[in-house]
Amino acid sequence: MRNLFKIAGLSVAIVFGQAASAQQVAPNPGGPLVITNSTTATIQYTGAPSSKRVDKYSTTVSAQLNGTVVFSQTLPAAFSDPTVQAAVAQADSILQTNKATFGPPVPGTATTVLQSSIATNPSNPTCDDLIAGAGVPTGVVVNSSDITYGPTTINVGTCREEIFNILANQEDININVDTTYNVPGSVVTTNTFLTTQTYTITGTGAAVTVPTLSPLAILLLAVGLSLVVLRQWRSA
Repeated sequence: MRNLFKIAGLSVAIVFGQAASAQQVAPNPGGPLVITNSTTATIQYTGAPSSKRVDKYSTTVSAQLNGTVVFSQTLPAAFSDPTVQAAVAQADSILQTNKATFGPPVPGTATTVLQSSIATNPSNPTCDDLIAGAGVPTGVVVNSSDITYGPTTINVGTCREEIFNILANQEDININVDTTYNVPGSVVTTNTFLTTQTYTITGTGAAVTVPTLSPLAILLLAVGLSLVVLRQWRSA
């Protein structure tokens, strides 16, 4: 069965149902002008709408040694999460193994974007249930009309569950009665945000130091080299 209703304040028309081929076809009396009727239902939840926030994270831990990336891992958690801290410990271990000098992770610029926004209804009564009398108080009733020229197909009848084939050179005036139903409850909108950030650990290798020779060491080195040269000259 096809259920058509609208949710007031959210500008959302929700249609449930089967394909048009499974719907009943309303008879066409013929002639250049026909008038059809339809009914729809608008849900107005009586409670004030509310929202809640959900935060998700994508955190990358990167380690560099002398400008080369030696470790990189991205995790779906905040920096304080144990899984991210374990990645930091693993990166530190790699730098320590390479006898590097490094400091704590340096955070990069964080970006936060709205990933999704989903409205959850407290209940979803069908159009048929409401019009048939679901014990829900009714509110505003709005009558409207639409003019359509054939050949084409429109939806008519209760909850617009029937189809009506407008013939070529035929004009249809569809009169729709929309009734608002005051349904208990409130709509909750869940806003999910994703924060992406990279933490970088920069390591540098141990500097190679050249020992400084004392004057005496330089003198002894010079004497030693002289003796070597002298021996080679005598043996020649």
